[in-house]
Amino acid sequence: MSYRTLVHHIIIPGALSAALLFSVACGGGDDDASPDDSDGGGATATTAGDAKDTPSGEGGAKFDPCQLLTAAELEELAGEKMDGGDPAVAQGPLGITLCTWGATSDTSLTIAQVSVVREQDFTAQLKSQKYTAKKLFDDEKALRTGVQDVAGIGESAYRVGNVLNVLYEGMTVSVSLGKQGVETGTLVAMANKAVARIP
Repeated sequence: MSYRTLVHHIIIPGALSAALLFSVACGGGDDDASPDDSDGGGATATTAGDAKDTPSGEGGAKFDPCQLLTAAELEELAGEKMDGGDPAVAQGPLGITLCTWGATSDTSLTIAQVSVVREQDFTAQLKSQKYTAKKLFDDEKALRTGVQDVAGIGESAYRVGNVLNVLYEGMTVSVSLGKQGVETGTLVAMANKAVARIP
């Protein structure tokens, strides 16, 4: 549990730095918001349960991301028992919603993660600037090295390391499995299950 919490704090800031970059690229600036205004690029993480009361379109989602994959499904995909997941929402311009699962074994460092960014959860500022999930997907892809295009899922998809990023019906979905020798087919199976359950 403590390892997953550590990884959680490593992964979320990476996603938030992307949110900051795209917020600035879309015209957001220091003059547009106060220092504690999340629309100005600052972001904080909350549990998904806390986010259920956040209005759609103001940087928060209204679903539990840990319901996108079950522990049993992850056990089959990862080859070891996984816990029930730890949900979070990054309160920022993109409204990133994610869940992180960890192996139940004290000797395993395996983790799995799903993150979802939906256009409907963008802040009003991003919506007014006509920012889209496709633009986000393309911008992120352009920043990556070692990109491997993946066919057969979503409108477009690519793999970088153990992460599969998918563009699908107004949202970007990323799945990852932190262990050695992960096959692309395993990541595609994770993504297909998750995408089918996103409200």
